[in-house]
Amino acid sequence: MKTLGEAIKARRLALGMTQQALGEVAGYESACRATISRIESGERSPSLGSLLDIADALGVKASELLAEAGL
Repeated sequence: MKTLGEAIKARRLALGMTQQALGEVAGYESACRATISRIESGERSPSLGSLLDIADALGVKASELLAEAGL
């Protein structure tokens, strides 16, 4: 089973997006690459709002990412 961060990373890579690009599309104004990196590595958990923004940027529903992570 993947973690939530691994599910986000897998979707991002499947779309050919960089962490920087995902962070920008998700609306992170500063340190966007570092924020996405921390989420993908499990160092940080996204808030509900952030998860919704990330899912939208990836073109999926947040529930799909959560399901992939077994949550």
